[in-house]
Amino acid sequence: MAAGRNETTHHEEVFPETMLAIYQLLGKVVAVLMARGTPDYQRLLATIPADVQGRLHVVLQWGAIFVLQMFEVRRGVENLEFLEAPDFKEISDKLWDFQYIKNTKSEAEKNNPGGNNTRCHGVIPDLLISDNFNPFKLFQLYKSLIPVVPNKKTAKIYLFPKHRLASKKFSPHDAAAPLYESNQKVGKNTIMDMLPNLCQLTGSPRQTNHCVRATMVMYLRRAGFAWEDIIKITGHHSTVTLVKNYDLKLEARGLAEMAGALANGPKEALGEDVQLVKLGKSKAAEDTSMEPKKNKEEVEPKKTEEVELLTAKEEVELKKTKEEEEPKKTKGRSTRRATFGPPGTRPRLWRPRPGRTGTKPRRRRASTTLWLCTRRIPGVRGTRLRTRPR
Repeated sequence: MAAGRNETTHHEEVFPETMLAIYQLLGKVVAVLMARGTPDYQRLLATIPADVQGRLHVVLQWGAIFVLQMFEVRRGVENLEFLEAPDFKEISDKLWDFQYIKNTKSEAEKNNPGGNNTRCHGVIPDLLISDNFNPFKLFQLYKSLIPVVPNKKTAKIYLFPKHRLASKKFSPHDAAAPLYESNQKVGKNTIMDMLPNLCQLTGSPRQTNHCVRATMVMYLRRAGFAWEDIIKITGHHSTVTLVKNYDLKLEARGLAEMAGALANGPKEALGEDVQLVKLGKSKAAEDTSMEPKKNKEEVEPKKTEEVELLTAKEEVELKKTKEEEEPKKTKGRSTRRATFGPPGTRPRLWRPRPGRTGTKPRRRRASTTLWLCTRRIPGVRGTRLRTRPR
């Protein structure tokens, strides 16, 4: 079907399965590179795919580009090749227990040719976002491995220098060997291939770098952030432009809420209380969930049954609770309680159970005897409390 006149196409969102697979891969690469020169290096290296083992430093650089685009909500390749390493500093909040890495230098970009606002830059948090991936640790490790010698022509220490190629003189497994060139920076094409290469390594469908920016905008929107807050980190001047380029569709929850509002319109017009539609996960989504299912016993622990004998002091409370609550069913043989009909009628005749013998109990007045039913106790038929007539 041909697209309509108002159909707008933009970069699609990175698949969540791809994001989680990239987290796992980058977490393993960081663990291996941190173990260089230790006895655990070979053991950790075996957890990495064979085609990645010889270029761990290359994947680490891709990971640094990925993390920077992710948390600063950057465009695909804008200004990345000219970034300088000293401008990214580790900051610890004075009030809160929060540590992060932030770009402290203003940049000229598409929406702000005169320079953006550094106070609205995104930050790389010291946060474990999966079982083995911390973006702060990755970026911190990457910065420690890039050369500190400035470029001869520009006298700058670029954040993304060219990686060294494996040769007879260089092995990425040598703990003392530098992994990146000191006088050369990467080009735009190398940065552009970051996400396609990570998708290929994780066996995911191919997607481009700018999909990361579109994904982060949708993540913020789903989390409930207002468009006025999102444009602070994206650099847009107007929410209209952001909505036009990124919020191009209604998802299932939005569609269900709008459909429910339309369906319940007459009731709301009459002043009735109408609840919003809340969707539950489908059975297929629950089966493919990444979280392990918990046993029913873990979610709802078993309750231990406690048997308590009632005393005369609890007689009044028992009468009130019996009217509000239904009596609980007990397993096995239950105790008997005398039943009396309306005033002036004879009580129901007592009969022994089949296969048992017994004597007919003497008739008692309902106002002087109260039979209480409790849970079955081995060796005890029941508890009987007698009261004197008034």
